[in-house]
Amino acid sequence: MKILLLADAASSHTKKWSIALAERGFTVAIFSLNYSDSKWAIENNIQLFFSSSDKRYSSSIWSKVLYLTALPALKRTIRTFKPEIIHAHYATSYGLIGNLSGFKPFFITAWGTDIILFPGKSIFHKLLLRWTLNESDKLLAPSSYLRNEIKKITNKPVTVIPFGVDTNIFQPNRSLNLFPTGYSVIGIIKSLESVYRIDLIIEAFSIIKRESLSNNWKLLIVGGGSLENQLKEKVAGLKLQDDVIFTGRVSPAEVIKYHNSIDIYLNVSDNESLGVSILESSACEKPVIATRVGGIPEVLLENETGCLIDRGNVIQLAEKIMFLIHNPDTAKEMGIKGRTFVKQNYEWSNCMDKMIFEYENVKSHDIK
Repeated sequence: MKILLLADAASSHTKKWSIALAERGFTVAIFSLNYSDSKWAIENNIQLFFSSSDKRYSSSIWSKVLYLTALPALKRTIRTFKPEIIHAHYATSYGLIGNLSGFKPFFITAWGTDIILFPGKSIFHKLLLRWTLNESDKLLAPSSYLRNEIKKITNKPVTVIPFGVDTNIFQPNRSLNLFPTGYSVIGIIKSLESVYRIDLIIEAFSIIKRESLSNNWKLLIVGGGSLENQLKEKVAGLKLQDDVIFTGRVSPAEVIKYHNSIDIYLNVSDNESLGVSILESSACEKPVIATRVGGIPEVLLENETGCLIDRGNVIQLAEKIMFLIHNPDTAKEMGIKGRTFVKQNYEWSNCMDKMIFEYENVKSHDIK
């Protein structure tokens, strides 16, 4: 079966889905609005097509008009590749041009901000999103939370297929020690952007460093982003330079090593459609502390695989960190339960089975 994915070719999620489909015997191509290195695609027999436009697309309503300039390139791609199914990843960009192409059957997987933030910009944004979703043949979401958000916009059925985790790759393996022997590590693996509240983590870490029993703990911040300099200044202002490491951007292949260098994983985002990094960390048997927002309560069982806190509450965060520090047996048990939970509910091969079922099922039923 030939599948054309409309998605950002630079995204790690796009690479993960497309490579997995190719390994399952599908013929896969990607149409991307923005250019990306093609080496990984060539190595996996995946064709890459790019829009002829050199514009970088923003989230403004006028950028949606600019998508019209990419439509001829998409139609040429369809004629060249001759897909049996087109599947757009992200509703408000790739979903829009996919619908405008007129190709059927057409799938859309929502990712999060396309559903959570976009329709709140104006009534026109909301109407445009509703039209896009309604014109698709199949709607998918990575979490029940996001499915419920979609149901506020359209009455079309939504199938939940998570962005799962390969537990054969993400498993306990302490192979990277960035701090001297004898230190334990609190850490986060996220882009350094405001939604992920790295500042809150630094403030909480400053609080726990004042606890005499916590002097052997360090903070690892993995990722790059627009707030990197600002966050480093915050660390310096709190005199934590000797206790904090910023790694900068890391490749997807390196992420597993950093998960295994962390003893307590933190994810205190202001919003998350699912929380894949939580699943990755749990698969590595790490206890997790995260905010009670979006799809996070679906991937973290409170007081079983980790702890939940209220959004933006630095005191709660510091208290939960100190609780796990002072109760290592509980922390270890949470990590073990976390891996079991991921294997039972979010195993990557099972998520792929669900997606392939949807592809194969649409061919044997009339599109409604």
